[in-house]
Amino acid sequence: MENFKKNSIYAISSQLSGLFLSFFIALIIPKFLGVIEFSYWQLFLFYVNYLGLLHFGLNDGIYLKYGGQRREELPLQQLAKQFTILTISQFFIMIIVLLLSFFIENAQRKTIWIAVALYLPLVNINGFIGYLLQSINEIYLYSISVIIDKIIIIVGVLSLIFFNYRDFAIYIYVYVFSKLISTLYLYNRSRKVTRFNFNIHLSDWKETKILISSGIKLMFANIMGTLILGLNRKLVDIFWGIEAFGRFSFAISLTNFFLLFISQVSIVIFPALRRIN
Repeated sequence: MENFKKNSIYAISSQLSGLFLSFFIALIIPKFLGVIEFSYWQLFLFYVNYLGLLHFGLNDGIYLKYGGQRREELPLQQLAKQFTILTISQFFIMIIVLLLSFFIENAQRKTIWIAVALYLPLVNINGFIGYLLQSINEIYLYSISVIIDKIIIIVGVLSLIFFNYRDFAIYIYVYVFSKLISTLYLYNRSRKVTRFNFNIHLSDWKETKILISSGIKLMFANIMGTLILGLNRKLVDIFWGIEAFGRFSFAISLTNFFLLFISQVSIVIFPALRRIN
């Protein structure tokens, strides 16, 4: 019960920091950057919302398989190999996205795709470790990393506003930097359960296939609503342009953060339920 309270407090705190950040972005940044620059900022956030699809459900499979176990019960060698497979795959996809981004003629959109490519391995490696820590009911560690992420963004954006920087690209790279620091924190705090092991065999790929097969269902279930809404947002960008996209994104962004805040409760409860006899 004590651990449940601790996890709940940290989880709610991390979501409150995210909620505060959403208000901060929605109310301050648009006025400072202007409609066009803010719209490109929103386009970047739109793309990174779907980067979780590129682990193909592996992270969700880890969460489902090991949910409710304790740290000392984990198969560390097996997890190390899955972590290595995920990391290699994410950097491989990152290189592909970087190469494709150089064929984009619009300078602003090219900048966005380069930042998306850099953000891709960070967010999915962060997700792997985060899901694993949540599955063994060490949610407070993941929540601290979220708080670190949000604090860096808020401090970074406030600093840019103070020095009167109005180029959206700098704000995007603050976002990438914050994810890098939070991921390094997570990796440092979980090195006993997440490490690299390149001695990968056919059986390890079969395990990856099993984890993806189970996890991809949960992944799509969690993101389907966002996908439907995202399709509408992308259609606005295609047919009405970046400015209309920015205004539309501004109108719906706060709602998404409230929904994420509510869903955090299930993340706290699931490992605890799995441990009940």
